[in-house]
Amino acid sequence: MRIGILWLGVAVALAGGCTDDAPAGDDDDLPTDDDAADDDTADDDTADDDTADDDTADDDTADDDTADDDAADDDAADDDTADDDTAPPDDDTAPPDDDTADDDTAPPDDDTADDDTDPPPPTSCVSRPPPVHDPLSTPVIHLHGWILDGAGAEEAYGHDTGGGPHADGVRLYTGFPNGTVDPYAPNQVVGSHYYGTLPPEWYTADDAAEVEALSGIPRYALIVAKQARNLLGRVPTATGIAFTCESMGCEVMRYLLENDVDGLVSDGLPTRWVTYAGVVAGAAMAEPGYLLAEYADLIGLDLVDVDHMSYDWYESNVAACDHVRTEGNNPAFGGMVVHHVVADRPTFEDAFGLPLLDLVNPESWPNDGILFSDDQWFHAMAPDARLPTPSGELLASSRSYAWTDHFATRDSDGAHAAGAAALVGSRRFTVVLESIELLDDRERDDALDLEETGEPPAEVVVETEVRWPWLGEVFGRDPVVDVRRMSHRVVPVYAMEEGATLSPGEAIVDGPVFDEMTSIRLALKALEADWYATHDVFENLFDADESLGEGTLDLPIADGTVTVELERARLTLSTRVRALY
Repeated sequence: MRIGILWLGVAVALAGGCTDDAPAGDDDDLPTDDDAADDDTADDDTADDDTADDDTADDDTADDDTADDDAADDDAADDDTADDDTAPPDDDTAPPDDDTADDDTAPPDDDTADDDTDPPPPTSCVSRPPPVHDPLSTPVIHLHGWILDGAGAEEAYGHDTGGGPHADGVRLYTGFPNGTVDPYAPNQVVGSHYYGTLPPEWYTADDAAEVEALSGIPRYALIVAKQARNLLGRVPTATGIAFTCESMGCEVMRYLLENDVDGLVSDGLPTRWVTYAGVVAGAAMAEPGYLLAEYADLIGLDLVDVDHMSYDWYESNVAACDHVRTEGNNPAFGGMVVHHVVADRPTFEDAFGLPLLDLVNPESWPNDGILFSDDQWFHAMAPDARLPTPSGELLASSRSYAWTDHFATRDSDGAHAAGAAALVGSRRFTVVLESIELLDDRERDDALDLEETGEPPAEVVVETEVRWPWLGEVFGRDPVVDVRRMSHRVVPVYAMEEGATLSPGEAIVDGPVFDEMTSIRLALKALEADWYATHDVFENLFDADESLGEGTLDLPIADGTVTVELERARLTLSTRVRALY
């Protein structure tokens, strides 16, 4: 029965609202700088964040700098760099984890997806006019995540809420107003509550009947789309609408976009999309092998949400254009700024500190305890699904990493800063690891060398931690905005001989920045790995890595090249800033 009983216990532990939802009615006011964007208390809305638990705001602080986020780095830039302007691979199976070719770490796709005995599902590729990028005239709606008993809740749906900690974070770092307080502001930030049986008073009989005819993700997407239409209807000066989401709310959002629910996309209205630990490519825990569905009904849950998060349902219904769940190839995304905040801490306190997915994760894939990290971002995007820049370059989605569990992105100051920058920034800043020169491999030279363990070639990894000094100057905060570490399982491995030079060409920092920023602070650490299970390195469990040197530098947000001299390695970085529109 694998871990079915464990999942049942976890569901019971989380059932009080500790899931990633933002309950209705949480009309939080704009938090002060010090009460922090992550203040989950303000809005009940988060009993859910109940989770605050753990990693908590801490995540963005020093802790995350802890072995954290190893890094997506790698894959990070991959997609967004010009090279992936070519057509994406048509393999819709395992998500292409880290860009390294030998990486076999991607979570397995559901084998049912490629069952060629069934007729292929119809495609729904949406053409759209380019969006208007004006943050000051673009309202923002935040979508909460899965509530265990939400599908059958007898409550009101489709109304504006405070939105919870993620919405608080956006309001803190942008200065935008709370739409429940200022409902006519063209740049307001609100939340959406898509669960319930009671329609808002402004619904017509036809609206209510249309919603009642649906269930699960299609129902929730229609509720959100109608809420967006209602909001835009009362703010005639609005030029578009942006969305943020967490967990299952991101599946709702992707379904809305790819299926052009209520014509929002074909009218060119969605402009930006930020995901926090999002179900961007389905959820392994909803697969039959994890037995969540088999046990959820024992505590009275409506199983529609679980069914709709499965890889098979996701491919058939959510990835509507080409049914490749790990890629964003629908022209519906064209012209949008898309940024993913990926969570990768596999343990969280509200589940007794258990590494949930790691109990059935022999390959040691990165995960946040609930979702595999590789299911939280687009691994590729087709050219017409990208953002065309004024220079003519086509940019795919970007991503940053937060050392938090699945729920605690709500309490991550760094995650909120990255998300807010993606909603208002007009520039994208990328740092590429152009070359590594290995001066000392830290491997055993011969049988008499007792100081080192492991055999050549060296397995080199480069860890990164990013802070934005501007946040300290303006807000008195110094969160880690992006962190990628070997212990977080997200940084790639480069096999190298001593004295050799390798050219990875990997983006180690990539994403929108605030227009007022002039620099970032980048901490680098190069290691020789002796135990890195995610990448099949098994040389010394008791001494997992050897330092090749570390350093911290302030990089101006400008095009350039810099050489970083470490104790045993020399790194060359290139920096590039691009106007998004």
